[in-house]
Amino acid sequence: MLVTSCRAVRNPLMLIDEFDSVLGMGALSDKDSEDRHMSRLICMPPMLRRQITSYFAHCASISRQLIGYLPQDEEDHQWSRGFFLQISQAGIRRVEIAPSNIYDQMELVSGYTTHRVNAHRKFTRTELTERGCPSEALAAFMGHWLRGEEPQDAYSTFCPAVYAKVLDEWITPLLRELGWSALSSQWVTE
Repeated sequence: MLVTSCRAVRNPLMLIDEFDSVLGMGALSDKDSEDRHMSRLICMPPMLRRQITSYFAHCASISRQLIGYLPQDEEDHQWSRGFFLQISQAGIRRVEIAPSNIYDQMELVSGYTTHRVNAHRKFTRTELTERGCPSEALAAFMGHWLRGEEPQDAYSTFCPAVYAKVLDEWITPLLRELGWSALSSQWVTE
């Protein structure tokens, strides 16, 4: 979520197959209705693409290893987009990735200081602003624009390729400095 500046309103991975895997770009609609008129272009650095691929493999592996304990995936393949596991006396069940569930998971980690699920947005915006990221690219990245200023407007001079390059120049070094890297799952044996 840090890399996409996704708002904490729904599972950011639900529409991941709408992203171009080669370019690492796609539309993210986290602020509006189902018509998605406020969608914004999101660029996924190679590290994030590797992490998402590893995470989906992790979820698929867990689902295979828990066959008989977990209900089958629905026709909409909701659970192929990630989940939390909840264990109770009633058994094991998948729990959707959603802001309230993310917060609940934070509370379960001993010694972890919980925070607002969308705190990464303020952090990312502040960091990129202080580092000198161009304001136009930052506004497009955050989804901050007024009517008539939309980056993807018919009369806009917004260039997706330049935008992706500019963001990569600012976000990739930030991720590196923070120590982020793609992790593989111990559950994936293939």
